[in-house]
Amino acid sequence: MKYSFIVPTYNSERWIQPCINSILAQTYSKFDIIILDSGSIDGTLEWIKSTGDNRIRIYTTDRRLDIVENWGRITGIPKNEFMTIMGHDDILYPNYLATVDKLIERFPDAGLYQTHFNFIDGKGQLIRACVPMKTHITAVEFLEGVLQNTIEITATGFMVRSKEYDSIGGIPSYPNLLYADTELWLKLILQNYLAVAEEICFEFRFHIDNTSKSAGLIRLTAFERMVDFFSQLKNENPEYKLLIEQNAFAFLKSYVIGSCHKLIYVSKVNRGKVTIQSIISSAKKCAEKIIPRSKFIPEHFKEIHLAKFIDSNSITRSMFLFYKSFKKRTF
Repeated sequence: MKYSFIVPTYNSERWIQPCINSILAQTYSKFDIIILDSGSIDGTLEWIKSTGDNRIRIYTTDRRLDIVENWGRITGIPKNEFMTIMGHDDILYPNYLATVDKLIERFPDAGLYQTHFNFIDGKGQLIRACVPMKTHITAVEFLEGVLQNTIEITATGFMVRSKEYDSIGGIPSYPNLLYADTELWLKLILQNYLAVAEEICFEFRFHIDNTSKSAGLIRLTAFERMVDFFSQLKNENPEYKLLIEQNAFAFLKSYVIGSCHKLIYVSKVNRGKVTIQSIISSAKKCAEKIIPRSKFIPEHFKEIHLAKFIDSNSITRSMFLFYKSFKKRTF
């Protein structure tokens, strides 16, 4: 076997069947599947075992693990030469592995491999294709794409040498793994590059109802940790330092505006301690770390004024949410 598909999961009976079936349907057959189950009680394991496929190995646990703990187990299990991690609700096209295998043959010294992909919704309907990517992306180009929001990455679909994944400690333990894939990918390509196949070979499922789950204090903490990583890169490499300082203002502006507007969609009883002001304060703290001498004042952005106005009372917020839902209707 050459490849390992690793599927961390918990109570995913609704999603796991199309995911696993899409792996088993690969036209390239030199692979196994590693299930990292976190104590499922809904029939997930029963269905997986019912496939009777000897390429599937299951690692379960006697207690519920959170996502960070479960994904943290990846470095401690035996794997084939190359590995990829699958979200238990994502789907591969049959040509995924064959395409990646050819990509590795073409670019044997790359640190990371990826294909183009589609975003789908919770019902499996196409949302859109990912942003087009170059075939050869250096670490500097990748970092620039992250800062300028011109590249899209996911925790699904990339391929990496297992020993390289293990050598950097696996995916960083960000809260709920938010933004962790950004640091992971950068670490994997710092010494070489990312190779990308032009074919669309998988589907990444985007759940609209996850907005409320990703707009809280955990997201602020995770974003601040990613900024700490950028600050570390600045200290290690003059080229990264210049790139970050040139793009950080626009990057942070996009983040703080997007986070404030996203918060409007979350009912106030589900926001915990997060407010528009706390988002602004967090963004200012991040600016002090990576562009300390800039005048980064989110309160001056007109989009922030608008967010504050919309969120100021229940009437304006309800009107905004109705307008947004109205625009999404199909006649």
